[in-house]
Amino acid sequence: MTTREQKGLQIAATTKLRKTGQTWLVPSQSGKGTYEVVLDKQCPTCTCPDHEQRKVKCKHILAVEYTFSREQNEDGTTTVTEKIQVTYGQD
Repeated sequence: MTTREQKGLQIAATTKLRKTGQTWLVPSQSGKGTYEVVLDKQCPTCTCPDHEQRKVKCKHILAVEYTFSREQNEDGTTTVTEKIQVTYGQD
């Protein structure tokens, strides 16, 4: 697991994420603001400097993905299921 993935898990396990429309609001770990994450299957985006510079999934995008899984139903509705995954270091 990469450092980004570990930090994403930590955010998912310890932070309340809010959704407004299609945008998820993810608090900064440094406590200096909130980042906006839009989950697009092909190209998720985040307003944090890491994602804007590197164009890879940042810890904020990963946190949203870890926190919520989407299931498309046959009738076209979407079921959102919370799933918090906590991992512990191995000694």
